[in-house]
Amino acid sequence: MARKVLCFLMFSLLVIAEGFPNTHLASASTLFIGTEKEGEYKAFIILDLSKTTNFSLRYIHSVDKLPVEEFFDVGQDNEIYLVGIRFVQLPYLITTLPHETNLSYTYSPPWTKVENLNRKIGSIKIRVSSFTQQCLVYEGVEVKLFNIFEQGLLVIIRVESDQRDEVVF
Repeated sequence: MARKVLCFLMFSLLVIAEGFPNTHLASASTLFIGTEKEGEYKAFIILDLSKTTNFSLRYIHSVDKLPVEEFFDVGQDNEIYLVGIRFVQLPYLITTLPHETNLSYTYSPPWTKVENLNRKIGSIKIRVSSFTQQCLVYEGVEVKLFNIFEQGLLVIIRVESDQRDEVVF
Protein backbone atom coordinates (compact mmCIF):
# COMPACT_ATOMS: atom_id res chain seq x y z
CA MET A 1 0.00 0.00 0.00
CA ALA A 2 2.80 2.39 0.90
CA ARG A 3 4.48 1.65 -2.45
CA LYS A 4 1.29 2.63 -4.37
CA VAL A 5 1.01 5.87 -2.41
CA LEU A 6 4.68 6.66 -3.08
CA CYS A 7 4.24 5.98 -6.82
CA PHE A 8 1.16 8.23 -6.90
CA LEU A 9 3.02 11.03 -5.12
CA MET A 10 5.98 10.76 -7.52
CA PHE A 11 3.60 10.85 -10.50
CA SER A 12 1.81 13.90 -9.02
CA LEU A 13 5.12 15.74 -8.60
CA LEU A 14 6.02 14.92 -12.21
CA VAL A 15 2.71 16.33 -13.46
CA ILE A 16 3.06 19.48 -11.37
CA ALA A 17 6.69 20.03 -12.41
CA GLU A 18 6.44 19.18 -16.12
CA GLY A 19 2.77 19.16 -17.02
CA PHE A 20 0.80 16.03 -17.92
CA PRO A 21 3.02 13.75 -20.04
CA ASN A 22 2.04 12.34 -23.42
CA THR A 23 0.39 9.01 -22.79
CA HIS A 24 -0.93 6.24 -24.99
CA LEU A 25 -2.26 2.76 -24.62
CA ALA A 26 0.50 0.34 -25.40
CA SER A 27 -0.24 -1.77 -28.46
CA ALA A 28 3.19 -2.60 -29.82
CA SER A 29 4.57 -5.81 -31.21
CA THR A 30 7.63 -7.70 -30.13
CA LEU A 31 10.05 -9.70 -32.28
CA PHE A 32 11.26 -12.88 -30.60
CA ILE A 33 14.32 -14.83 -31.76
CA GLY A 34 14.67 -18.18 -30.09
CA THR A 35 14.44 -21.95 -30.24
CA GLU A 36 11.79 -24.55 -29.61
CA LYS A 37 12.45 -27.71 -27.66
CA GLU A 38 9.82 -30.32 -26.87
CA GLY A 39 7.06 -27.91 -27.89
CA GLU A 40 8.28 -25.11 -25.61
CA TYR A 41 9.56 -21.86 -27.18
CA LYS A 42 12.49 -20.12 -25.47
CA ALA A 43 13.34 -16.58 -26.59
CA PHE A 44 16.99 -15.50 -26.46
CA ILE A 45 16.67 -12.12 -28.18
CA ILE A 46 13.65 -9.85 -27.78
CA LEU A 47 13.24 -6.69 -29.87
CA ASP A 48 10.60 -4.02 -29.33
CA LEU A 49 8.97 -3.10 -32.65
CA SER A 50 7.47 0.19 -31.46
CA LYS A 51 10.13 2.28 -33.26
CA THR A 52 10.43 0.36 -36.51
CA THR A 53 8.86 -2.78 -37.88
CA ASN A 54 11.61 -3.42 -40.45
CA PHE A 55 14.47 -5.86 -40.14
CA SER A 56 16.60 -7.96 -42.45
CA LEU A 57 18.50 -11.24 -42.53
CA ARG A 58 21.92 -11.49 -44.14
CA TYR A 59 23.51 -14.81 -44.98
CA ILE A 60 25.68 -16.72 -47.42
CA HIS A 61 23.54 -18.88 -49.73
CA SER A 62 24.38 -22.51 -49.02
CA VAL A 63 24.35 -23.56 -52.70
CA ASP A 64 25.52 -20.47 -54.59
CA LYS A 65 27.93 -19.49 -51.80
CA LEU A 66 27.09 -15.83 -52.47
CA PRO A 67 25.74 -13.17 -50.08
CA VAL A 68 21.97 -12.63 -49.77
CA GLU A 69 19.95 -10.12 -47.76
CA GLU A 70 16.21 -10.53 -47.23
CA PHE A 71 14.13 -7.56 -46.06
CA PHE A 72 11.11 -8.04 -43.80
CA ASP A 73 8.35 -5.90 -42.39
CA VAL A 74 5.84 -6.68 -39.66
CA GLY A 75 2.34 -5.79 -40.84
CA GLN A 76 -0.48 -4.34 -38.77
CA ASP A 77 -1.81 -7.90 -38.53
CA ASN A 78 1.42 -8.82 -36.63
CA GLU A 79 2.53 -11.13 -39.43
CA ILE A 80 6.02 -11.10 -40.94
CA TYR A 81 6.17 -10.17 -44.64
CA LEU A 82 9.10 -10.67 -47.01
CA VAL A 83 9.18 -7.31 -48.79
CA GLY A 84 12.47 -7.46 -50.67
CA ILE A 85 15.63 -9.38 -51.35
CA ARG A 86 19.05 -8.54 -52.71
CA PHE A 87 21.68 -10.96 -53.87
CA VAL A 88 24.84 -11.13 -55.92
CA GLN A 89 24.01 -12.33 -59.41
CA LEU A 90 25.41 -11.93 -62.88
CA PRO A 91 23.29 -9.48 -64.94
CA TYR A 92 22.40 -12.00 -67.66
CA LEU A 93 20.83 -14.30 -65.03
CA ILE A 94 18.23 -11.69 -64.04
CA THR A 95 16.07 -12.93 -66.93
CA THR A 96 15.57 -16.18 -64.99
CA LEU A 97 13.76 -14.37 -62.16
CA PRO A 98 9.96 -14.49 -62.06
CA HIS A 99 8.60 -11.31 -63.65
CA GLU A 100 5.46 -10.18 -61.91
CA THR A 101 3.95 -6.81 -62.74
CA ASN A 102 4.14 -5.41 -59.19
CA LEU A 103 7.77 -6.38 -58.56
CA SER A 104 10.59 -3.90 -58.93
CA TYR A 105 13.99 -5.14 -60.14
CA THR A 106 17.22 -3.18 -59.97
CA TYR A 107 20.76 -4.17 -60.79
CA SER A 108 23.63 -2.24 -59.25
CA PRO A 109 26.81 -4.30 -59.64
CA PRO A 110 27.23 -6.73 -58.08
CA TRP A 111 23.78 -6.65 -56.43
CA THR A 112 20.40 -7.54 -57.89
CA LYS A 113 17.51 -6.25 -55.80
CA VAL A 114 13.87 -7.34 -55.98
CA GLU A 115 11.33 -5.16 -54.15
CA ASN A 116 7.56 -5.12 -53.57
CA LEU A 117 7.43 -8.85 -52.84
CA ASN A 118 4.98 -8.48 -49.93
CA ARG A 119 4.86 -12.24 -49.25
CA LYS A 120 3.21 -13.13 -45.94
CA ILE A 121 5.44 -15.75 -44.35
CA GLY A 122 4.42 -15.88 -40.69
CA SER A 123 7.43 -17.04 -38.67
CA ILE A 124 10.97 -17.52 -40.01
CA LYS A 125 12.76 -20.79 -39.32
CA ILE A 126 16.46 -21.07 -40.09
CA ARG A 127 19.28 -23.48 -39.24
CA VAL A 128 22.24 -21.46 -38.10
CA SER A 129 25.77 -22.30 -39.13
CA SER A 130 29.13 -20.59 -39.41
CA PHE A 131 29.14 -21.54 -43.11
CA THR A 132 25.98 -19.58 -43.96
CA GLN A 133 26.70 -16.85 -41.36
CA GLN A 134 23.12 -15.71 -40.64
CA CYS A 135 22.86 -12.21 -39.20
CA LEU A 136 19.78 -10.28 -38.16
CA VAL A 137 19.94 -6.54 -38.85
CA TYR A 138 17.64 -4.30 -36.81
CA GLU A 139 17.95 -0.51 -36.61
CA GLY A 140 21.43 -0.70 -38.16
CA VAL A 141 22.74 -3.20 -35.60
CA GLU A 142 23.92 -6.56 -36.90
CA VAL A 143 23.32 -9.55 -34.61
CA LYS A 144 25.38 -12.57 -35.67
CA LEU A 145 22.98 -15.43 -34.99
CA PHE A 146 25.63 -18.01 -35.87
CA ASN A 147 27.75 -16.76 -32.93
CA ILE A 148 24.85 -16.84 -30.46
CA PHE A 149 23.16 -20.13 -31.24
CA GLU A 150 24.62 -23.63 -31.40
CA GLN A 151 25.61 -24.75 -34.93
CA GLY A 152 22.79 -26.58 -36.72
CA LEU A 153 20.16 -25.41 -34.25
CA LEU A 154 16.75 -24.44 -35.66
CA VAL A 155 16.15 -20.78 -34.80
CA ILE A 156 12.62 -19.38 -34.99
CA ILE A 157 11.87 -15.68 -35.49
CA ARG A 158 8.29 -14.73 -34.69
CA VAL A 159 6.13 -11.78 -33.69
CA GLU A 160 3.72 -11.44 -30.83
CA SER A 161 1.31 -8.63 -30.16
CA ASP A 162 1.77 -6.84 -26.88
CA GLN A 163 -1.76 -5.72 -26.04
CA ARG A 164 -1.66 -4.03 -22.66
CA ASP A 165 -4.45 -2.09 -21.02
CA GLU A 166 -2.10 -0.03 -18.92
CA VAL A 167 -1.06 3.54 -19.53
CA VAL A 168 2.53 3.93 -20.75
CA PHE A 169 4.49 7.19 -20.41
